[in-house]
Amino acid sequence: MGELKAFSEEVKSFPNFTIVKASAGSGKTYFLTKTFVEFLLSEKIIHNELKNILAITFSNNAAIEIKEKILNWLKKTLF
Repeated sequence: MGELKAFSEEVKSFPNFTIVKASAGSGKTYFLTKTFVEFLLSEKIIHNELKNILAITFSNNAAIEIKEKILNWLKKTLF
């Protein structure tokens, strides 16, 4: 969880969810994308399907960006 670059970073992990709070440009999108892809590709996690991810963002643009990055990362990894 050391990927966030900003001084004001904050990552809290609980058994079934993660909260990420950090400043602009700190790597939140990369961190979340990587976390989602690891979840989807893990053989140790049952029900690791895209439909089982709930991500709440502050804007539709952020949600679209994260979704596109996840799909691109999966395409590169699987194909």
